[in-house]
Amino acid sequence: MEMKDDIKKISEEIEKEGLFVQTLTSEINKAYSCPGEDYKEILEIHDGAELKIREERNGYYLIQLPGGIGGWVKTEGVEKVFP
Repeated sequence: MEMKDDIKKISEEIEKEGLFVQTLTSEINKAYSCPGEDYKEILEIHDGAELKIREERNGYYLIQLPGGIGGWVKTEGVEKVFP
């Protein structure tokens, strides 16, 4: 499966409204196609990026960036910031 297919699949999964958050624990946070490090890395999200949390599962958040793409990131890699 190509990266574009992974991103499209994640984008289709994103349904609910979420909270704005800010990444903070490292300069670059990896986003995966599913909740876990065993899955394909599809994005790198830099510290300070604004995004929305769509779902939480097994220590990961399903997030969406302003352009609509998203992926699963570790929960300890984000801080909730209420708009």
